[in-house]
Parts: sequence; C-alpha cells; structure tokens
Amino acid sequence: MPKRTGVILLLMLLTLTIGLTALITLNNNTGYPPFIPTTNTVTPKNLVGTSTINLTNSLVLRSISINNYGIATITDTFRVRNDGLDSATFADIFYPESIWPKLLTSTAWSENLQLNTEEISSGGRNGTRILFHKSLAPGENYTFTLTQYFDETITTIEIPSIGNMAQFDFPACPYSPYKTEQCNISVTLPKGAQAFYSPLTYNISNIEPFDTINVLTILFFFTGGDSIISLKTVYRTITVDPWLGINVIELHLIENKGPSNLNKIHFQAPPGTIKFMAYDPAGLVGFWLDGDSVVVNTRYPVPPNGTYGYYTVYSIPIAMSQVGSSGSYLFAFNILPSYGGVIENFYVSLIFSNFADVSFWTPPAIPIPSIAKNVFFYVWNNVLPTQNAFSYVTYRVGFPTTYWRPFVFMLIFGSVATAYVVIRSRRVEGAPEIVTPAEVIAPILSEFCELYDQKNALILEMDSLREDALKRKIKKVEYAQRVKSAEKELATLNKQLDQKKIEVLESNKKFESDFRALEINEADREQAKMAIQHLRRRYLMKRLTKETYVKLSEAQEKKLKKAESNIDKKIQDLRREAT
Repeated sequence: MPKRTGVILLLMLLTLTIGLTALITLNNNTGYPPFIPTTNTVTPKNLVGTSTINLTNSLVLRSISINNYGIATITDTFRVRNDGLDSATFADIFYPESIWPKLLTSTAWSENLQLNTEEISSGGRNGTRILFHKSLAPGENYTFTLTQYFDETITTIEIPSIGNMAQFDFPACPYSPYKTEQCNISVTLPKGAQAFYSPLTYNISNIEPFDTINVLTILFFFTGGDSIISLKTVYRTITVDPWLGINVIELHLIENKGPSNLNKIHFQAPPGTIKFMAYDPAGLVGFWLDGDSVVVNTRYPVPPNGTYGYYTVYSIPIAMSQVGSSGSYLFAFNILPSYGGVIENFYVSLIFSNFADVSFWTPPAIPIPSIAKNVFFYVWNNVLPTQNAFSYVTYRVGFPTTYWRPFVFMLIFGSVATAYVVIRSRRVEGAPEIVTPAEVIAPILSEFCELYDQKNALILEMDSLREDALKRKIKKVEYAQRVKSAEKELATLNKQLDQKKIEVLESNKKFESDFRALEINEADREQAKMAIQHLRRRYLMKRLTKETYVKLSEAQEKKLKKAESNIDKKIQDLRREAT
C-alpha cells in the first residue's frame, strides 16, 4: 500500500508541476503550433452539374465496422465499368446532407497505391472525387477501395418494457451518381455488443443513382460491461532515456456515451510496449495481456453520461524509435498513437534529459524551461483516430553522461575480474602463450578480405536494385526474384566470413578488436540506411516538409558515408596484415 500511494503522489506532483508550467508558458505565448488536420476542411471544389462520365458500379462490397469509441469505419470496394465512349479518369462519391458533417476523413486505394482525392460539391451535394492512377478505356473495369471514418452515427433510444438500446443509422449503399448493379453489405458491431433482431448482412440489387431508400437501422445492446466511450482528455508524458528506454505515463478522462453501464475500456497499446500497467487513484485496474490489446476494468460501474479517470504506465525499448551511435542520435516517435476515437483535448509532454544537447526537433513545440529537464509541450484539440504526429529530434549526449553507467559497471566487473585473476594466478601457473607464425594467418586473412569485398559488392547491387525498383526501372516480379537470390548469396557469404573469423581468432586473438570494429560500423551503416528509408517514406506521405526531410536525410547520409569509410579502412588494414 505505501508503494502504491507513493506512485500516485508522484504522478499527481508530476502532473501539477508540468501542468502549471504549461499554463504559465501558454499565457506567455499568444499561440501554439496547431495540429495539421487531415479532415475535409478544404473548401469543396464546385462542379457545374454532376459528372458527365458514364460509369456503372457493377459491384460494391460495403464493410461497416463500429468500434467502442463510436467510430464507424466504412470500407467500400468498387468495381466500376466504363459504359461510355471516352476514357474515364475519375469517379465521384457523394454523401447525403445528414451524413456529410459526420465524415471525419477518407482515403482511396487501388492495387496497393494510394489515390489522390478532391472534395467536390455539385447540385447542393458534397462528396469526394477519386482520381484513377490510370485511364479507364470504354468497356474496361476498374477496382478501387474507399475507406471512410464517421462519428456521431450512434444514438441511444429507449424501448418500452426493454430499456435503452444503441441505434446505428446509415445509408445501406454508397450515395453514388451512377447506377449500382449489386451491393453486398456486412456490419461488425463493437466489442461486447449484440444485435437486437437486426441482421448484419444484406444483399441489394439494381440501385438507382443517389439512392436514399435503402437505409440501415441496427439496434444493439451491450453485455459484460462494454459500452460506447468518448475520450474527453488525454495527457501524455513521454520521457526519453538512452539507457532506460522510453517511459510513458498517460492520464485518460473518458465519458460513457453508451446506453448501459461501463465496466470495460479497451486500450490499444503502441507497438513494442512492455511493462504495461493501468491505475486509478485507488490502485491497479489493468495490466498487460497477450497481443497489443489491453482491457482496463473500471473500479465501479460508470453510468451513461458518467465520467471516469485513470492512468497508464508503460515502457517502449529505445531501439524501436532511435538510431545513432557515439552519443549522436535521431529520435523518431509517434507522439500521437491511435486510440480509436476522437480526442477532444490532447496534451503531450516530450521530456529529454537536461544533459541531452538537442539541436533540432519537429514539429514545432512550446519549449518549457526546467531546471532538470528539457520539455517540449504540445496541445491539440479534436484529434482524429487516423491522425499521426511523428516527432523527430536530433541530439547529442557527451561524455561522461553517455558512458557513466557502463563505466560504473565496467569498474565493478573489472574489479571482480582482477581479483579473480590475482587469486587464480597464485594457485595455478599460467600456460605459456602459443605464438602462431604470421605465415599461417596471412592466407586466412587474405581469404576473409576477398569474401568481404564480395559481400560489399553484393550489398551495393542490392541497393542499386532497390533504387531501380523505386524509379520503376524494373518490374516488381523481377525485383523480388533478384533480391531473393541476392539475400541467399549474402547469407552464404556471411557464414563463410564467420568461419574465417573463427579460424583467425583461434590462431591469434589480436584481431578480435578489428572484427568488433567491423561489426559496429556495419550496424551503423544499416541503422543509417533504415533511417533514410524511414524519412523517405514519411516525406512521400507528405508528413515531413521538404526542408525537414533534407536536413534529417543529410545527417543520416553523413553517418552512412562515415560508416562505409571506416569499413574500407579496416579491410585495408587487414589486407596489409595478410601481406
């Protein structure tokens, strides 16, 4: 009990301290960096009349999934046919006037490619124009998938003699300007929900354009303590330590928006989470389960429209989000993980040790001065479940801060080892060192260097293949085959190199430091390559500005060149030893 009380008091003190500092800072700053929304805030493009292209939806597969945060994910897969005389390059999807304000965001895909979209308005109707990645000739078919997220589609109704029920109302089929020949619908209810005499699959044929007749009305109720949850406030503290990892404390204030009492809260843990625990002011209410899904059991039933507060404590290994070496690091972390619902008020404190020399960070934050910590503070409102906010921070940790912990451990183990050697040397006389003639090691070293040259050439070939694939100079099938063959050859070379290392070290231990240096520089090279690829993906997804992308990429390119240069020098040194 004293330990639990201490944790709670420490958490309350941390929250009050950072919260007060944040309020003071906010009062001294006229504005803070807003979260860039991904919803339809752009003014829709006005069209003269409706689309003039002659398309037909030969098949629509509509999958509706409702989660416990009241978000309805509508996944529509269209197979459209061009019945006109001209090529088609886009398709339009509209929404009834009552549904359009509830749309949070949407994305379109075809053949694993994300399609460009435009918000459009025509004849008083609002919608989305999906731009095809290739022209659709007359008589041809085109398949694409449109994923849409909606809020406020669930209401609570009272049925006499039965009680309160949740009701989901939504159009059965897409509100399309084209005729639909076949539409198949499937509905998945939230966890713990059961339908009340409502079917969850439908098949509808010959649907006219702009259909408003076919509407889904599904009644359901909850069992086992589940309900619909609204995230009122989330306050997240992320503490970064190069040795201890990433430690996260989150405070959640939720509201029960469902028809029945709430006893369970489903929490999706971020990737790599370990040591997960959940508490309320009275103690433990949740702990780590299998997979990445965690259930928080409320201490008491939360009635409809009631609120409940709790906090979670968990850790993430630093290797999941950081690359670098020799005290210089790039930290990339999603400070806004997916909770599954809209967060009305979201606060984040990203904390680094005061010994960390932070040189760059993005997105812009409110720096909070502190005696012992570097704190970057973010405030966002009405955050969507599909949004991400990756924080990129470059920093250095100099000596002795970086090395004081391993230095202490080294002293301890070194002292023990020295004492052991002294005691052992008094009891047993050391065996004479066997000196191996250099001419025995030379040919083995020479073979090792030749194998390493082959390995480097193979790595360069694989890098070239990857660049050609990105530039679409080779086909995906050919790329996959050639990379698979190269990976097999690389695995064979690595086994041969490991065998040569063993042969060399059995003859002379002095080369152990050389092999270790090669391994370290190889790891640095791979980390830099991974960081460059990660930055490129974020830039292509338009989640990094060009200026940020160029700055971070240049830093990783320098690390890559340095690692490759160190590898070349070490191989040259070994080659000289072999002569």
